[in-house]
Amino acid sequence: MGQDQTVRIWDVENQKATMMYEEIPNKPTSIKWSGNGKNIAVTDFKGELATFDPRVMGGVLKTSCHIGAKQPKCGWIDDNIIMTTGSNKLNGREFAFWDTRKFENKVAGGALPSGVGISHLYIDDEHKIVYIAYRGDMIIGIFQYNTKDPSNLVLQDNHMSPNPTKGFSLMPKQSMSSTKHEVDRGVRIDNKGNLEYLAFTLANKTGLFQTELY
Repeated sequence: MGQDQTVRIWDVENQKATMMYEEIPNKPTSIKWSGNGKNIAVTDFKGELATFDPRVMGGVLKTSCHIGAKQPKCGWIDDNIIMTTGSNKLNGREFAFWDTRKFENKVAGGALPSGVGISHLYIDDEHKIVYIAYRGDMIIGIFQYNTKDPSNLVLQDNHMSPNPTKGFSLMPKQSMSSTKHEVDRGVRIDNKGNLEYLAFTLANKTGLFQTELY
């Protein structure tokens, strides 16, 4: 993903780009592979969402996802459902879900907590857990994707920190502790340069290994 408004797929061994997508009209703001590795989702600075199979010429799906000034972000809930975050025309933070099989209109959407920062999106597609780190805010929202809810998104908890968030990311699954019933582990940096590791766990009364989680 480059400043030249292209998405390039690189052959690391031969150190060259093997595929290049050039149909992004504006600066790209996020890019994510689907879990099955077949498709890419891209958002750009003007609020357009595109998805495509980079191995196939043409066949690009596009839609306008968010019309506000905040940079939109995207992620895959599963191999067909894309989630985006961004803002509306009044610059209020919001989210939406898109089905690649019927891409013209969003499946569902809703408002996110108010604030001035960008909503950075991280998704555990295995457990359908959504983490939204609000840059410049002191909370990280923890949500569950649930199709039975009208908005498809249910707030489970907020992680509170004393200093505003500057960066956040989920760590690889192998970093988790199954004995502590961790489902995810994140790393966060605040505006004072402090690095914080966050363990996201599920309650377990027995203390036994939970095969359904791993």
